[in-house]
Amino acid sequence: MSAANTILLGNDLEEVKGYCKNILGVEQKNLKDIMSQENVFNQKIENINTEIKDLKEERMNLLKKADYWYSKYPTNFWGDYDEDKADEYRENGEEAQADMNRCSDKIILKANDRDSLQKELDKLKIKREAIENKIKTIDEMVDEMIKEVIKEELKKREIVIPNFVPVTKYFNAPDEVEE
Repeated sequence: MSAANTILLGNDLEEVKGYCKNILGVEQKNLKDIMSQENVFNQKIENINTEIKDLKEERMNLLKKADYWYSKYPTNFWGDYDEDKADEYRENGEEAQADMNRCSDKIILKANDRDSLQKELDKLKIKREAIENKIKTIDEMVDEMIKEVIKEELKKREIVIPNFVPVTKYFNAPDEVEE
């Protein structure tokens, strides 16, 4: 930065600028890290939701399979009741039901994993919002300091801004109008 700009901005403003730049640098890095972590958690949650969906489809297929075996009537070639086939059908139905129960247990575990990840994601969102608010507050504070420094410099140099100068971010309408 050139010497002319330093004089124009004032030493106080330069100190504040350096201080705020350091704080903002740290907070923006923290914000970037948190957003990266949020993306990782969102991806994990999305993957778990896909796994749960697949497991639910598998469970439905196993239910149909169990229903098929339980509803099948065991007859031999001549149409007579067959005890061996009845045992085989019952065992197949029980096996499908056991697989279905294991699938349900997996769904519950996956849902619990997803819920715990969601809680961690919610904590990260709160941290992100706090950092965003901190950055916004620092930005507002810097804007106010810049306004004050400009106002002080104008007073020191006895510069009066006429009414026709438009109001901007750093220049407010003059407090006192000289006639």
